[in-house]
Amino acid sequence: MPGMDGFQLISRIWELSDAHLLVLTALEGEENLVMGLELVADEFLVKPISQRAFLARVRPLLRRAAPPEETVPGYRDAALTLDFVT
Repeated sequence: MPGMDGFQLISRIWELSDAHLLVLTALEGEENLVMGLELVADEFLVKPISQRAFLARVRPLLRRAAPPEETVPGYRDAALTLDFVT
């Protein structure tokens, strides 16, 4: 990603939202895992991962997710664009 790394993106999303986050990354190693879990708190998965294992991690997040109180179409600034609808 030009302009910021994934950890910076996570921090930026947390500034804007309290959404559940699942990170799927190629970063390996305990240091990245711990940093990701500390920032994300929901899931930090390292590729490759099987479809079955991925879905097993996603389903509990979806069950715990509350429907949004209002739909905000998105957010955009010079470094970040988020589309909350899709």
